[in-house]
Amino acid sequence: MTKKGFTLIELIAVISLLAVIALIALPAVDSALKEGRERLSKTQEKQIIKGAKEFFADNTYCLPGSNADKCDIDKTKCAKFSQDEEITKLPIYCIQNAGYLPSNITDFNKNEDGDDNNYSATAYVKVTKESDTETETDTNNYNYNYEVVTPNE
Repeated sequence: MTKKGFTLIELIAVISLLAVIALIALPAVDSALKEGRERLSKTQEKQIIKGAKEFFADNTYCLPGSNADKCDIDKTKCAKFSQDEEITKLPIYCIQNAGYLPSNITDFNKNEDGDDNNYSATAYVKVTKESDTETETDTNNYNYNYEVVTPNE
């Protein structure tokens, strides 16, 4: 009997060894992918905030506490733009339409269904006016806090 090949026991041993290796490796790969998505999401948030700052640099009258009458919403091409004395909400699609962001901004933190969610239509940048404590009487000396608010929050 000179048959060549693997016995059933040898095949089962190799398969079980591969299963053990997979059980050890999968959590590490999963956490690496999750960490990568989180880093990419933070990078995109920074990019969105940078785009919003550039938008408001060109549209300073649209900042909170500014002269709202001079904020030309038609020029900014932004229907859901809202502004008051303390907070301005600027949807991400407005920043994209004005040319300060690329159109492929995606929320890489998965939603409940596990699908990627293009959130530029629903998320916005919230700009909050914070007066400088030393010069509260000077209306031109404000610090602004920029925050990306997503529908998941």
